[in-house]
Amino acid sequence: MSSESDTIERLVDQRFDSGPSLSFPCGDPDPGAEGDASTDQSAPLPCLCCSAEFPSSDRDALSAHLLSEHCLVVADLALVADLDQYCRYWAPRLCADGGLREYCFTVLTNTGPSDAAPSEEYFLLSPKLDEDRLLRERLQRARLERVLARQQRERTMTFSRGCLFCRLQYSGRLAGFFDHLAEAHNFSVGRPDNIVFGPEFIDAIEAKLEALRCLFCDGVFPDRATLKEHMRKKQHKKINPAHTAFDKFYVINYLEFGKGWQEIQQERDEGPPTGFDEPGSDDDWSDWTEAPSSGAVCLFCEFSTIDVDALSAHMRAEHQFDFPELKSRLRLSFYQQVKLVNYIRRQMVERACLFCQETLPTRATLLEHLRAADHLRVPEPSIWDQPQYFFPTYENDSLLYALEEAEGVDDDVPVFPEDAVDVRQSVLADSAVRQELGGHA
Repeated sequence: MSSESDTIERLVDQRFDSGPSLSFPCGDPDPGAEGDASTDQSAPLPCLCCSAEFPSSDRDALSAHLLSEHCLVVADLALVADLDQYCRYWAPRLCADGGLREYCFTVLTNTGPSDAAPSEEYFLLSPKLDEDRLLRERLQRARLERVLARQQRERTMTFSRGCLFCRLQYSGRLAGFFDHLAEAHNFSVGRPDNIVFGPEFIDAIEAKLEALRCLFCDGVFPDRATLKEHMRKKQHKKINPAHTAFDKFYVINYLEFGKGWQEIQQERDEGPPTGFDEPGSDDDWSDWTEAPSSGAVCLFCEFSTIDVDALSAHMRAEHQFDFPELKSRLRLSFYQQVKLVNYIRRQMVERACLFCQETLPTRATLLEHLRAADHLRVPEPSIWDQPQYFFPTYENDSLLYALEEAEGVDDDVPVFPEDAVDVRQSVLADSAVRQELGGHA
């Protein structure tokens, strides 16, 4: 069986390599990249069994045609990585005499003794067939390689365009643009390292905003101000994971054959069996470790880690800011630490110096100012020890969850009683009033 599988795999490789080059999922990465006509997404899809052609974006039309005209069903057609290449591989084989019976499973309908309708013959092309499975896997690998190559180019290219929410004209790394959206406008589409086809992603988001459509609920609004207020109040300033139109911009959707991010995430969430519910399972929890949470982010740059000690060491080495020493020296309570972290976060978002409050044009110039002026210091408590800084600058800021009380610091809030009332000055000192109220004279 193994030798038969190897033979089929070599056959697929030979036929595959002799065909045209693979198309690219979102078009060719740049005008000068290698490619041919197959990279044009407007090129029609050929039928597997005849000369008919269909729009590349309309897989349903191709599927309906195959069923009605050729009694052919292609299993999981929507999951084929490169449908154009898939069709061009199978078309000459299935169009040949006897091709459908040679490569497909046959299904007969109305074969029961009580079936009055005539029997019909249908064909199924499925990954259960080794050749079809190997073809799909190779198409998947080829697409993943192209996607990762595109992502690597995007990480190093210079990206320039206007912000989606303000008048900033950004120029720099693409990841920096996404960071600006998250820090300045609280709009996060996920970690930039997980995104591919970033410029097209931004164009798709802008198109929805220009159409006055909410990014999350897809509602339509009469003007930009109403849309902005709706997204703020409803907390809809985010991408709806149920909108599959954005799936192609996340690398996770290209990783595994026949799986999208939902299936991959579900497998990760379920994990291996724990054994806790099995008969005779051990109740000892001593070797259980909690799954790591998302990393805590540096107060001054993009560095993140789940190890808080490593984060403190990073800030001490890279930014000369020793948070543990500061906490001990100033004897900061837990709530004071929360306010200080949120104050620094807010200052960095607003590009304002921690110490002198001077506003700088970019984060880079702000960091340079902090180092040159020796302003990586905490100002007077009257500036940052304010109730407004109880509220986090970033949603789910992991650093806040890692804060601990400094030794010997009492976090209890003192309660002062009101001044005692001089009852001799009260109306109750009048015996007539007390008698009227039912008291004793």
